[in-house]
Amino acid sequence: MKTKNLILLIATIASLLSSCDNDKYSDFTTVPNDYFPLQIGDTWEYDDHIRKVTGTEKVNNIEYKVVTNKTYRADTLYYSYNNYYRLGSYGKVYQLYRDKSDEFLFLNFSRREGESWSYETADRDDQKWNVEVLPELNFTINNHIIKNCKSFFYNVPGCADEEHQITFAPGVGEIHSYSTAWGISQTIQKTKINGIIRQF
Repeated sequence: MKTKNLILLIATIASLLSSCDNDKYSDFTTVPNDYFPLQIGDTWEYDDHIRKVTGTEKVNNIEYKVVTNKTYRADTLYYSYNNYYRLGSYGKVYQLYRDKSDEFLFLNFSRREGESWSYETADRDDQKWNVEVLPELNFTINNHIIKNCKSFFYNVPGCADEEHQITFAPGVGEIHSYSTAWGISQTIQKTKINGIIRQF
């Protein structure tokens, strides 16, 4: 009897563990993700560009949120493009490749400092982005301190000038990006999250 119970327990645990990792093609659900808000209408305004969740689109039988990016030069629209995201389990954020043939793990907020993962570059040319989780930090914008921010460092080994760092704040999303190669940065100026407008 004990052996039968032990086998049943092991089978149950194995089933749970496999389901935890098998969220790649699960249906999109609006799971709250404090570091990556993704409701339609959510908007982020940076130094020279605006990002907004503008709708949903089903690709490969998976529903993604569409984030429209608009970059401005001297108050004139310079270019615009869309990214496609979905929230997975345990703080995972998946993004579609440009050709929409597959998705990759863009962010994982459950990973700890020093941990990393990798994914193929957008051109699918056998090169990979390596993503490393940086130490949690407090970020200051105009004398306002935002606590418990999470940062990630992106790099393609063997390539030059592509490495960059992105920082996310709880309840806000992406607040800062910095190109370590070019010394160029973008900082959040204004957000609209769940209908609430916040100026930084």
